[in-house]
Amino acid sequence: MIKQKILMKQLLTASVAVTATLVVSTPVLAEPDSIDSVGGPQCDVVFAVNDANLNNSQIVFMSGKGTGVEPIGGEYPGYDLEAMDIDAGNVLYVASGDDSAKPGFLYKVNKATAELTDVGKLCVDEADGITFNLIDNTLWGWGQDQGIFHVARGADGELDLASCTIVLPVPEGAPNDEIEDLTWNNDGTILYGVGNVSDGDHDSGQDGDKERVVVAFSPATGEISQVW
Repeated sequence: MIKQKILMKQLLTASVAVTATLVVSTPVLAEPDSIDSVGGPQCDVVFAVNDANLNNSQIVFMSGKGTGVEPIGGEYPGYDLEAMDIDAGNVLYVASGDDSAKPGFLYKVNKATAELTDVGKLCVDEADGITFNLIDNTLWGWGQDQGIFHVARGADGELDLASCTIVLPVPEGAPNDEIEDLTWNNDGTILYGVGNVSDGDHDSGQDGDKERVVVAFSPATGEISQVW
């Protein structure tokens, strides 16, 4: 079953990435310009990053108590934080786009203060979406105009950015290359992406005016198909 976040994301907003911490031992994940909303346990806290005025990023949270949206820490001018997710160890991550002084960088986020810890450069120039596999906790993502990338875990359990590899490059001239967010099925075997039909022009019009697509990628076979 596809988690609802991938279907809700981008249908709602193009400037906010959202992830949820659930009242369960293993959190469910999320990403950039994205929503993490799954059936089951009640959501305790929702984290988000608002990327305003092109690249000024503010991390916020919404509690399940209905207190509204509240900022955490200060704004990060020029950081262009596009993607967000929580791993199986409950560590919150964000990644940057290309309108940043450090494009395609991955950061850990302190959930209390929003302080960023630089993890390092990914193998893409703009990370539009990131998601952690539910089975092995490795990082997967989409690089604009570059494709699906994968980051393995090292022997110490930390992400090994030296292993970052583009496993599915975008075909030359592909029209559906603006994948905005990603999530896994519950078995961790199919990676779903939701995106805009951009025809290669990422700057024309607002995302809300564009046709949406949902694609499914099987790492086992290397095949990708449009499912909606």
